[in-house]
Amino acid sequence: MNNQEYLQAVKSRFGKKVTFREDTHNMLITYEEIFKWSWMATKLKITSFVKYLPSTQLSEIVSFSDNCLKQAIREKKGLPIGLQNGVVSYNVIASDEILSDAITFVTSRPNMHFAAFEIPVLFDLTRKEVHYYKGEIIWGKMYESFLKEYLIKHFYIV
Repeated sequence: MNNQEYLQAVKSRFGKKVTFREDTHNMLITYEEIFKWSWMATKLKITSFVKYLPSTQLSEIVSFSDNCLKQAIREKKGLPIGLQNGVVSYNVIASDEILSDAITFVTSRPNMHFAAFEIPVLFDLTRKEVHYYKGEIIWGKMYESFLKEYLIKHFYIV
């Protein structure tokens, strides 16, 4: 699978209710809001950033994930975060070659933020493997199953 096939496959999994943008850096950006009563009447404002890099090192995924979360917080709509809503930033890099320290970073517990989830993800185009944190989420426990199901549904392409 090449990078264009992966980006197209991801895009097709979102459907029509999501806002899409493709920026000048060959990155797909999506935005959607999901409200559930079972989340104590809160809304998640979900931004996904999907980018291709031929090779991915630790410094690249760390910087990319941090910058994506900052952009998601800055561009989200509505009330300030923490007031019945939170931000989710899926920060996905698809790559032909992923160094082991980058995989270690994304499979470790993500950084905690107030009312925001930073979720770095790596997709290995060569092996068709997705790497992300599979452990238990402590902060925001009521969102845990949704966040993991969303990731698998949208970014794990076989």
